[in-house]
Amino acid sequence: MSFDFTKTSIAVFVSLALLRPALAQDTGTEYVLPDKYFVQSECARLASTNANVAALAAAHRAVAQACQAYNSDGDAWFAAVQEPRDDIDGYDPHPELHDYTAVGPSQSVPQKKNASYVLFLAPDIAWVKNNGKDLATLHDAFVNFGDAIGGRGLAIWFTKNEDPASIDVAHSAQYCFTVFQFGTRHGLSINGGPYIVFTSTRPDHWTNANDLVILKLSGLTSGQTIALMNKLEQQILEGKKPNQGGLLFSEMEYRLITLEQQHSSIFHTMVMFIFKGVPALAPSGS
Repeated sequence: MSFDFTKTSIAVFVSLALLRPALAQDTGTEYVLPDKYFVQSECARLASTNANVAALAAAHRAVAQACQAYNSDGDAWFAAVQEPRDDIDGYDPHPELHDYTAVGPSQSVPQKKNASYVLFLAPDIAWVKNNGKDLATLHDAFVNFGDAIGGRGLAIWFTKNEDPASIDVAHSAQYCFTVFQFGTRHGLSINGGPYIVFTSTRPDHWTNANDLVILKLSGLTSGQTIALMNKLEQQILEGKKPNQGGLLFSEMEYRLITLEQQHSSIFHTMVMFIFKGVPALAPSGS
């Protein structure tokens, strides 16, 4: 039995490797990101998977003990559950009838010095439902982005199910508003998404003391979002810290272009107001 990705959410990372649903790959090695959301969902999933199989009683006890002992150290938790997790997910009552199939990845994401971790976060379920075609286009572009930044970092996309272009809204929201504190620290809302976020710290280890660059994608076309990713990609490949001011200027430029294209008369009035000021009022009685 292969690992079931439909009941939990694992980060998708793309880095010089063939993309597989819900797995992280870097030069042939697969990873998961054992953050709090992943740990909680995996503990719940494993507790109900093959729960009545007597041969797996010891494996279930080991997983339960690791889940109870979890104290925010996802790497230690993942190391403790790896073997019993493989036993539970890989259980086959008739092994003589099937070839052995490897189950989930065996390593958590490494914390690399001066690495680039870029997340695509979509916390708004309405946007996801209304932009299915754009989401697929952006996913493909994000895959290419991850391939391009290669050994300099990882591109992270949280999947919801076996479809690699699906996105886990709840997992995205967890990072936006619990980890990165978009609302309280940056004044951003769910409706402002999706977002592209850059940090040089592994996301589940991020604190307020670490760097963070946030690009707000609402109101941008998929083509404009891809152009913005290209700018970020170039800066990462040049070994630079992302220029947030320059990226935000490009974001605003694309937003204004979209406004002009969709509402040309309103845009023209705004430009006239900005550059010429409020027209003088005619004297009363004239």
